[in-house]
Amino acid sequence: MPSKKKRSVPKNDVVQTLRGGKAPPRNVVQQALANMHERRSAEVEKGSANSRQMAKHFDQVQQLPSINAKDPNVSRSLDGLLGLHQKFSKQKLLAPKVPKDVGGILPGRISVNVAPPFDFDHVLFGTGTGSNIATRTASANLLNGQIDLSAITVPNKGFGGGSAYGVVGLYFHPVGSGVLTVRAAPKYSYQWWTNSIRPTALVKSHGHVSLVIYGVDAYADTTGEVGTIVSVASTTLFSWNEEETNQVRFDFKFDLQSSGTVSMNVNHTLVYYLFVESQVGVHSVGWPGSLAGAKMAITVPSIAYDYELHPVLQQ
Repeated sequence: MPSKKKRSVPKNDVVQTLRGGKAPPRNVVQQALANMHERRSAEVEKGSANSRQMAKHFDQVQQLPSINAKDPNVSRSLDGLLGLHQKFSKQKLLAPKVPKDVGGILPGRISVNVAPPFDFDHVLFGTGTGSNIATRTASANLLNGQIDLSAITVPNKGFGGGSAYGVVGLYFHPVGSGVLTVRAAPKYSYQWWTNSIRPTALVKSHGHVSLVIYGVDAYADTTGEVGTIVSVASTTLFSWNEEETNQVRFDFKFDLQSSGTVSMNVNHTLVYYLFVESQVGVHSVGWPGSLAGAKMAITVPSIAYDYELHPVLQQ
């Protein structure tokens, strides 16, 4: 009796399966691309419109040999720039939406992926700078992995500034010496602006998102003092630093995503804090002179880590 031939699976079918099965309808893909293009175009146009408006007021001020706030034209331009600063200050950045991630311990090597709720969150404010302390707000939520930060200079006379900082993360206590590798891909939106109407009017707006590991002496076993940070490893996922004087600058983007990995040799004497951090900060000389703002909204869908224990050789 002739044997049945085993049915072979076409190579293209295997590749298609590995890519996720049947491709979506073509019109769905086209619509998705069209929507993204329209959204990005609208964002670019909005940013260009704000920049043009700021530049128009700036040109009016720069046409005169000195800034005379009593001159009606100059006064209107100064009021226009101040109005934009106040408008940007009131705008709320919404935390990006992300699909709900799945947590759990993966088989094989010791690999863990944790979705919110995380183990901890924390916010703090940098020491206020100068006589005009910036208006600062900050929130971080371990339940949904969201961080919301804002720092805006006060439009009074005199140098001033400040910063806001927030984190969400996990802790890990290894059973022995090994290598710890942490991964995360936060999603974020940002908005910043600077107005400096003369070369000597110092101004700065800065911000960043980073993935960090802190090795902390949680039980005073290593340093004799609880809470001492013994080792640090980090990688910057996104940042800006704008400090050009005699310029008006503005930028914003929504729903960006950056991924990063950071590794560290670990041991059982420390507890390791694995977290995504963000900070925004500003400073200026007051108004008329310079103003600055910085805002960020971040969502962390998950934090994953791999732990490889060093083998112990015995004679």
